[in-house]
Amino acid sequence: MDVSGTMSEQLRIKINNFEPIYMLDKLSDNTYLQYADEILNNKLVVNEKITTTVEFDVLNLDWDMTVTESPNTFSLYLHTLRPIYYLCKAYLFTNNMAYLNIADEFLNSWTHYVENKKSPNRYAWYDHSVAERIENLLFFSIIKEHKKDTSGLRFIRKIIQINSEWLYKDENYTYKHNHGIFQDGSLIKAGYYLEAEEYIEKGISRLNNQLKHAFPNMYIHVENSIGYHLGIISYLKGITNFLHSYSNDYAKTADTYYKGAIEYLVYAYKPNLTVPYIGDTIGSVGKGKVKSDFDHENLKYIQSLGLVGQKPEMNFKFYKNDGTAIYREHWESSTFDQSTWLYFKSGYQSSTHKHADDLSFQLYSKGHDIFIDPGMYNYMVGNKIHDYMNSVYAHNTIIVDDQTYSISMFNSNKVGLLSLRKMKGYESVSGYNNIYKGIQIDRTINIIDGNNFLIVDDIVSDDHHKYSQIFHLSNDMDIISLTKDYTILKIKDTDFFLLLKQLHSIDQNNVYYADFDSKYLSFISTGLSKVNPTKTITYEKDSSSSTKFITFIKVVTSAELNKYVLESPIIEEDYVLVNGVCIDIKSRERLPIADIEAQINNNRLKLRNTASSNTQQISYAFYLLDKATGLKKDSTQYSFDSSAEFYLEKGNSYALISYIRNSAMETSRKLIGFIDYDKQHGFHFDKVSIENQEPSIGGSSIIKVNDDNIFKFTVNVSCVNGINSKWYIYRNGASYDFVGNNSNEFEYQFSEQGAYTCIYRIRDKYFGEIVFSHFNEIVIS
Repeated sequence: MDVSGTMSEQLRIKINNFEPIYMLDKLSDNTYLQYADEILNNKLVVNEKITTTVEFDVLNLDWDMTVTESPNTFSLYLHTLRPIYYLCKAYLFTNNMAYLNIADEFLNSWTHYVENKKSPNRYAWYDHSVAERIENLLFFSIIKEHKKDTSGLRFIRKIIQINSEWLYKDENYTYKHNHGIFQDGSLIKAGYYLEAEEYIEKGISRLNNQLKHAFPNMYIHVENSIGYHLGIISYLKGITNFLHSYSNDYAKTADTYYKGAIEYLVYAYKPNLTVPYIGDTIGSVGKGKVKSDFDHENLKYIQSLGLVGQKPEMNFKFYKNDGTAIYREHWESSTFDQSTWLYFKSGYQSSTHKHADDLSFQLYSKGHDIFIDPGMYNYMVGNKIHDYMNSVYAHNTIIVDDQTYSISMFNSNKVGLLSLRKMKGYESVSGYNNIYKGIQIDRTINIIDGNNFLIVDDIVSDDHHKYSQIFHLSNDMDIISLTKDYTILKIKDTDFFLLLKQLHSIDQNNVYYADFDSKYLSFISTGLSKVNPTKTITYEKDSSSSTKFITFIKVVTSAELNKYVLESPIIEEDYVLVNGVCIDIKSRERLPIADIEAQINNNRLKLRNTASSNTQQISYAFYLLDKATGLKKDSTQYSFDSSAEFYLEKGNSYALISYIRNSAMETSRKLIGFIDYDKQHGFHFDKVSIENQEPSIGGSSIIKVNDDNIFKFTVNVSCVNGINSKWYIYRNGASYDFVGNNSNEFEYQFSEQGAYTCIYRIRDKYFGEIVFSHFNEIVIS
């Protein structure tokens, strides 16, 4: 029996309003019943993405259990008390009190645990778990209200109050992160439930700041993952509707962010209605199509394959400041899913859920994925598959010296998009990656039409390096032929082939398939901690100076294949002629190197940056920092004037940072000198040599010091000022210990058996976080 039939209209509205936002429109009624029944039968279900069977006894529940291949994720959702929500939903469908009885036992067990455990699990009081726990308990409390269980209602209300007070405190709040948005929504809802105006006001104030950070350009969520983008959209929709139901004016502001985020989906969806697995996006078995049109006319058109709704107007969408460009061949309904689609990515504004995927692209055509991004495995840093899927080896980009790179915020200034240009007969989109030291990589993807592409990887360096160009194939592609000059791929279940030709010579090529002995493991995500093997093709060349990969990609039918294998585009020094279209392949002028002239007269500092460019419009800025602390003392705005003047305070010493930027916002930031003061001679300027103007990371090492399981961890760094390091120890995937110091080294003794990973974040006082990475796994037996 559906309990809702016995409720008052007021209570039914209240239940709808307080349905947890994270679960809106997520699961079917039968799925809720299935999960609740499994819980009744002592099988613990905490999240629909975790399918491993976990036996439990609610009367002896281990709240510190380490289970499944994703123990952190399992523990997080266990402490959200999500099982209580599943049980409440099942009660509403059936009126079976057995569901509520075990929900009571769950809550009693958790409460006893946190009240008596001296050092509770980190997820007992964690931003995400507390936020979701409040939502689950709000829903439970309204069920208790329906049952007129006053003592149970009073008990739950007390726990909601305790959790809400925890969220309200600033020291527990997570700024600039999706978890903070969840905290805001829960605090707002708790405020209305508890009639606590201060909760509502603080929740909305925080949410406003979060949304400014989350959608800095109003379209793409800043956390580098379309999976999280979709999650935040759904959450925004839920909190907006909740605020509307209480006539809160902030609903209108939240709605503007929601609408901008929806527009991005119009172009991000592939023609077969699937999403690209960008960053920490969990894959799925089969197509994993998106089901919601979010009541948007363009999305209705897409969901219906062009039968209803409004046809999108653009075929190329360029989100420059979000580091994303998306090409769509056409929107015609008759061949909707056959349209060619290309996604190009370079640049980031947050390292959250970010992979080393700059200058990577994905390609879909003729109803099938061709070149893919593998998505995410799990959150288990140190796990070999996790580390591979987050690394540069898993993405269709350029690799230098077989090395991946750190996604620190220091490096975020060194990648981005340059331009989208409409040329005669083709369109081109360009990006850059200057992260590898002493190397500048430009990638330009030239699109002649939906079947013809020319990729130009222009690499500038004065030193000898190995360069690798990566193509990660979908499982809809079969390799028919592979040589150094060309590759033939068959698109499964079609009459189409993809011909890939290297127009500049390469040294060698390779194919990898689920190869655990290689850095190119080659997998694609099919769920949390689940993957399928795929194939990866690499093209490699060694060069002692600047070089290029010029790669022609053509989709052809079987009848055309032999003709185009024999024919190649005409290549000259500055252009390639493809199908009568002349494509410019000239190298662009890179940013000039800062060269500073400094004059000090008493306490006046005059600066001039003599760096200039013949082809670019360059702007300049300077930052004057406190030498001891790194805090800003003064600065200039970007200007085409390369000179600046500062007032110096006697007794102070300074560090001077120079910024150079072109019209594409590509930026160079260098420590160019120090200004010191002594009473006898006054101020004097010491220039920093070019090779020492920014921090450098040179790999890492682990040494076992002795047989007592003491290990020494070292990160090789140079040119770092005022180093500050954080070392996070994880055991069997769960947070275990934390050490902070002011060194690039630290020693640690492991006293328990287990698999350990050490994550490190190192800061420079002038440049901020310069590296965020981890060491290889250590097993203590």
